[in-house]
Amino acid sequence: MSYYRIRTVVLAGVVCAFVAWSFPVQSQQPQDDKDGALQQPATHAPAQADADTSSPPKAVTAEDPTIPVDELKLLVQPLTVAELKAEAAAWLKLVKAKVQEISNTEIAIKRKNRHLAQEKEATKALEDAKATLAKAQAAQQATTPGSPEAEMAAEKVEAAKDALKKAQAAIAEAAETKKELGKDESLKEIVEEAEKDVEEGGKTAAEKEEEKKEKQENQKDTVTLSEPDPAVTEEPEQTGEKIAQDIDQAAAEIETGGADSQAQLKEKEQQLGKMVKKLEESTEAEQEVKTQLVVNVTTLQSERTGLVDRLKVILDEMEAKGGDPATYRSYIQAVSGVELDITDTQGLGVRLLSWLQSEEGGLRWAINIGKFFGIVLISIVVAHIIGAIVSGTMKKIGGTSLLLRKFVVMLIKRGGAVLGVVIGLTALEVSIGPLFAVIGGVGFVLAFALQSNLGNLASGLMLMLNKPFDVGDEVKIGDHWAYVESISLANTRLKAFNGSIVSLPNNTVWGSEITNYTHSDIRRLTFYIHIKFEQDMDQVYDMWMELASSHPKVLDDPAPGWAPGNPHYESYINVGLSAWSKTDEYWTVHVELLKMLQKRILESGIELTAPVQAIRLQSTSNPNGKMLNLPEKA
Repeated sequence: MSYYRIRTVVLAGVVCAFVAWSFPVQSQQPQDDKDGALQQPATHAPAQADADTSSPPKAVTAEDPTIPVDELKLLVQPLTVAELKAEAAAWLKLVKAKVQEISNTEIAIKRKNRHLAQEKEATKALEDAKATLAKAQAAQQATTPGSPEAEMAAEKVEAAKDALKKAQAAIAEAAETKKELGKDESLKEIVEEAEKDVEEGGKTAAEKEEEKKEKQENQKDTVTLSEPDPAVTEEPEQTGEKIAQDIDQAAAEIETGGADSQAQLKEKEQQLGKMVKKLEESTEAEQEVKTQLVVNVTTLQSERTGLVDRLKVILDEMEAKGGDPATYRSYIQAVSGVELDITDTQGLGVRLLSWLQSEEGGLRWAINIGKFFGIVLISIVVAHIIGAIVSGTMKKIGGTSLLLRKFVVMLIKRGGAVLGVVIGLTALEVSIGPLFAVIGGVGFVLAFALQSNLGNLASGLMLMLNKPFDVGDEVKIGDHWAYVESISLANTRLKAFNGSIVSLPNNTVWGSEITNYTHSDIRRLTFYIHIKFEQDMDQVYDMWMELASSHPKVLDDPAPGWAPGNPHYESYINVGLSAWSKTDEYWTVHVELLKMLQKRILESGIELTAPVQAIRLQSTSNPNGKMLNLPEKA
């Protein structure tokens, strides 16, 4: 029994060990799904997800650098910030390559300019040498060996030699510059492409065929010559050295009286003329290549602008989704400038002409400027139409002041113009986001600096809304009695009866007592007369009623009236005579009634009086204690 127990225990341990070992192994083995694809166990899923997340997304929008901008905007809308970063990096790579190409072309242009300047200098030196040699040859004709004239001719030959040496130095510098340009493979490729464009550009097939025939004929003519002209077949610097040696020999023969010296000088003069012609042709050809390089760099700059536009679309979308495109924008700002060499007038003209003809240059800005002015003009027209509609509506509604109506119309018109300018700036590719930020910051500062002006602004709005007076009204504001000439958001202008202008801050106007004499359509006239206490009051009443009723501009409704009174029981009666007229006829009726009243009082015998004050003084020095009666003073 013990043997079987031991064997059972051992067997159970082996089985347990096998099970413990087999389950972890099976858990790590991949299992086939029903499609036959391998699946990783669940314990490895997070690691796989991390691996997928860490791998950079592939850029897809930069595969076509000429994709329309509007299509690109739609294409990048679904992308995440990580995907947009990959797209931005791809577009930045394209921009960088284009900027590098522009830089290489600009370097090639500068070296071509230097080469052209050296060739022009060499050409001028050769022309000077040729002219000096011609003078020496002319002087040698009229001299005899050993004479002073011969010595002068020899000096002229030496001068020609010096000029030729200067030309040789300039030619050597030009040749060295050309070699340097050919050493750089990138610059060499750019120059060769420009040369190819010069050869193929602007020529028809017939012209190319004719040029080919001319080259073949020139080659035949060259073969038939017994001795090729060194000034044509050799390089200018090599020909110059040989001519210098011949001139040395000719100068020695002049001094010794050689018979062939004159002929040699003439021959060398002709060779120098051919060298000048060859250099001029070379300069002209180099100038054409340089002009083509300028055209090419302008085209490259236009292409860079197109790439930058598309990169900005990516950056705008990235920024809208929380990304930080500041580094990209700094790079764009750094490489988007154009440096112009104002000393190269010919190249500057070519750049300007090429830029004007470029779709991303002059044509683009012409379209943008046209859009800008079109947007501004349409905004102004629409604002004026809306302003006219609003003005007519407010006039029909009634109850609104002319000041408020003018202010609202002005606000609509000017606001429409400003809005048009802001929208037009977007057509000029100006970002208005930073502009609004600057305006907001400036407005925040001005709000503290101009608090009093803001108070006047608020008071002006309250005056317009509450309408205590309107333009043309006769008002009394504080101590000022005048007509309202105008009102703005800052102040109110009054025109006094003497013609002077009074400008009051709206804060002062709104805080003062305001009396409007012309608020309604009719206005009451009032005259005050003082009659004696003994005067028949019925006579005064009848006189006034008859007088007021006789005036054609005095209203019957309300009817004229009177208001007698005896203030403080004085010795006279104060009578107020009133009548009503239209507001716009007030002062005319006032003057006419006053004149009629004066005449009627005189005619009717009504006695007027003035307030009388009696002053009684008692002197303490009067022994009788009597009062001293002083004359009454009116």
